Amino acid sequence: MVHSNSASAQKSDFEFSCAIHANHPFLSISKENLRKARTLSGLNRHYKPSWVAQYNSVEIKTLVNGQLRKELGLDSILTQNQLGLIISADDEAAIEISVMYIPKNKLSNNKEQEINFSIKTRPQKDAQFHGGKEALEKYLDIALLSKIDHSVFNQHQLTAIKFQVTETGVIIDPFVFQSSGDEATDQILIESICNMPNMIPARLEDGTSVQQEMVLTIGDMNSCVVNLLNISGYGVNVH
Repeated sequence: MVHSNSASAQKSDFEFSCAIHANHPFLSISKENLRKARTLSGLNRHYKPSWVAQYNSVEIKTLVNGQLRKELGLDSILTQNQLGLIISADDEAAIEISVMYIPKNKLSNNKEQEINFSIKTRPQKDAQFHGGKEALEKYLDIALLSKIDHSVFNQHQLTAIKFQVTETGVIIDPFVFQSSGDEATDQILIESICNMPNMIPARLEDGTSVQQEMVLTIGDMNSCVVNLLNISGYGVNVH
């Protein structure tokens, strides 16, 4: 976390923050944790075996070398074939899980239900600003913080601009995910992203560069908007 002593970047009623973060899908997992997973809960921390009275089938499917492959299991413990499948899945392929089960409840007519979820592996290294935290702080100070009216940002409110960093580090497709409520301010935020130098792209474990979604946030990080962003940590902050 990078701090600034700039008085203009302070609000009396909350801690003002300006940051850039990597966006990770809600259900995502590192390659390291994917290799360690032995159960459905290991793949998806939100999955609760306590929901299930009886498993009928557990299907896992994904792409391996561009070809769709499937493996069946009988319960929440992954079989050796399923473990082999998820480890060999193509790096950017979704791993799709379908669970057919009888719920654990007291209903007299307890019918078979289905749970579906999909997970993706995270890059080993997120996209980064050339020059690291100090260079990013300087850029945000000049391109953004010095140009906006800080009174636009209020307690418990957070503005978010999403954008993509391509495999070559080019920044594309910026858009306002959560508006500041001030059109001029939103425009400055978009321009600060459009004018940003190319970044170091995200990289997979084997060094392959991949496209990644990033988020610029500005305002109060205690806002409930944070829960909608799927961001990893608080990135590099300028206070």
